[in-house]
Amino acid sequence: MRRVYEKYQKIWTTRFFSAKPDTQSGVILTMERQHSRLGLLLFLIYLLLYGGFVLINTFRPDWMQVQPLNGVNLAIVYGFGLILAAFLLALIYGLFSHDEPPEESP
Repeated sequence: MRRVYEKYQKIWTTRFFSAKPDTQSGVILTMERQHSRLGLLLFLIYLLLYGGFVLINTFRPDWMQVQPLNGVNLAIVYGFGLILAAFLLALIYGLFSHDEPPEESP
């Protein structure tokens, strides 16, 4: 399990947070900016999920009465899904935004 975590952490880190020079001063992106980028990405994911919930309630409220799971309507299922998504996104943020300093080249 640890190897899988390390593999995906490496992919995630290199894809989204590779050190890039700042265009104005040539300074490498700091960890704070990397954490901000991750937080913004996760926020946008949640915003899309919540926006879908609001749009369905606004334009198709009859859809929320559909019962996909043993008599529980879509509004309840979607609401609990939003809560679980928030916890998952917080967990992802906690796993990938640790405060280890980047490796320095000699």
